[in-house]
Amino acid sequence: MSVHASRADLIDLDSIPTTHASTQATAFLSQLDRKKTRRRHHRPHLRRRRPRRPARDPEPITLYGEGPGDRRDRLRELLGARDEVAAEDEDTAMGEAEADADVEEEFYTAGSDGLLEARREIARFSLPRAKASVDAQKLEAKIPLRTHVTFRAALRVEDGAV
Repeated sequence: MSVHASRADLIDLDSIPTTHASTQATAFLSQLDRKKTRRRHHRPHLRRRRPRRPARDPEPITLYGEGPGDRRDRLRELLGARDEVAAEDEDTAMGEAEADADVEEEFYTAGSDGLLEARREIARFSLPRAKASVDAQKLEAKIPLRTHVTFRAALRVEDGAV
């Protein structure tokens, strides 16, 4: 890309790589989110020499050379990581529950003999009438459109609608 002589001392914006900066920005923002989450986990200071921790924690109570502040920060970090995992698990469970709710299952329940007989009676009544109606429509479909139009026009004249 050529640059005008008066603008030669300016930086060409197209030559600046943006992927590294955006990666760093994303990492920085996620680090800020983790710190914010950790700050929400307030644990009171335990003034005793050996703090009690729940037995379900696989982490050691105190690491070698770790002071009370370091221990507190490590605990906050662990709790924040657990919350992230729990939130992901909850999101996954909610998604699965929604997917299960969307699926409608078909099921069959056998009806009574009275219901079956009523349906047969309805079919015996309606099927011959439906057949006659379809046959009449087939006959009417064979009549040319021009004949229909003139017939309807004649009916309107007789009724005095025109």
